[in-house]
Amino acid sequence: MALERFQLELEAQDLQESANLYAAIYQQDEELQQLTESALVGWTA
Repeated sequence: MALERFQLELEAQDLQESANLYAAIYQQDEELQQLTESALVGWTA
């Protein structure tokens, strides 16, 4: 039980670090921002 909880915490930490890295890259990459915006055009209602 404790081992499972520890593994979940590690996975959550890894996911958060990944999200932080992506956010930092996204903030600096105008081309990536434009690509994301163009992909969202068909998704918004």
